[in-house]
Amino acid sequence: MNNIISNIKKYILPISILIGCIILGRFIYSGITEKQYAISEQERKEYIGKRKMECYEIFEKERSKQQEQHNSVTGVQYYEPSKRTDTYSDTCRVEYKYMVKNANNQTEIVTEYVNY
Repeated sequence: MNNIISNIKKYILPISILIGCIILGRFIYSGITEKQYAISEQERKEYIGKRKMECYEIFEKERSKQQEQHNSVTGVQYYEPSKRTDTYSDTCRVEYKYMVKNANNQTEIVTEYVNY
């Protein structure tokens, strides 16, 4: 009986150290993973902010051409990139409205969307 207890006491310290290392390693891994996610989320936000500014600059450029070409730029919208595959993902969409005469010689307003 003393021999069994002696063997158990001999292995308690190494097993305790091993379990402690596993728990500590899990906490360290969790912290690193969380930090990487925060960094990638920050990069995504910076990219979206940059793309929104580019989209607004396109809108301003097209609106300044408005006097020359007699078109009417009425709006702009930016579609953020998503994990799903969308038709408009990461796209700047500019809205134009034109006045056009139809076959009955009546004036219609035509809306056109251009993706950049």
